[in-house]
Amino acid sequence: MGTQFEEVAYDPAKNVLVLLYTPWSWETEELLERYTELAEAFKEEEDVVIAKMNVVENEVEDIAVHKLPTLLFFKAGGNGRERVELEGERSLDAMKAFVEKNRVAVVREEEEL
Repeated sequence: MGTQFEEVAYDPAKNVLVLLYTPWSWETEELLERYTELAEAFKEEEDVVIAKMNVVENEVEDIAVHKLPTLLFFKAGGNGRERVELEGERSLDAMKAFVEKNRVAVVREEEEL
């Protein structure tokens, strides 16, 4: 995702949760199974993207990470750069609630015939 980070995370038409991780972290290993379940739970939602990025292999200029793994939620609308970090519990239910709480409704314009 590194080369596509801005295209995916900053898309103003999408609400994007990104897991920033290192592959050797035991905390990441524990989180990845629940994160995969989270992606499955939102797979039918057109305005929600559940993504992950290995920070060892990829770098993004304007993202400073102080601890790993980190979960950042980029809200739809505006320039797509408004973000919130998930702090606290990382259970499947807690992550679902976090996405729902921070999700911004995306208004789609209907085409005229």
